Amino acid sequence: IDDVDLGFTWRNAADSINDFEFRGKMLLARTRAFALSAEAGLGFGLGPEDRNSLNARVRGLVSVMMSERAAVTLRAGLNFYSDSPAAVPEGEPQGERRNGVQLQPGVAIESRIGKFWNLHLLFEAEPFTDGREILEDGDGVFDIVKNEGYRGVVGFSLLF
Repeated sequence: IDDVDLGFTWRNAADSINDFEFRGKMLLARTRAFALSAEAGLGFGLGPEDRNSLNARVRGLVSVMMSERAAVTLRAGLNFYSDSPAAVPEGEPQGERRNGVQLQPGVAIESRIGKFWNLHLLFEAEPFTDGREILEDGDGVFDIVKNEGYRGVVGFSLLF
């Protein structure tokens, strides 16, 4: 569909949770140098010891085009989530879900590296929350960096 991108994302937070998200982005306006888009996503996460999550996102994007091969995008969005961060022992009542909303500003740098591939670098923050408890429950070495209120991501996109 013209002006609509559909996508799927898999995010792995080391030993805490694997997130899967289906998303759509609609181009609202574009000139040779700038673009304005809106994005929405719906996803879920699964982890060890019955950890699970549900997510819904909405985001606005403003891009500055460097050429047909590169762009810098300012992003601002809301992430609505419902997490179950730990297993509940058998015979006890269902554990309490943690529900919340996060404001997530960020910036992405994207570059075409091949005919069908893009490389993107993303920096995103969570300035008004203490993070999500589901990211603190792991026992691995990466726990020191998963829930600090910011994240950096390197990713690849297959274009077809």
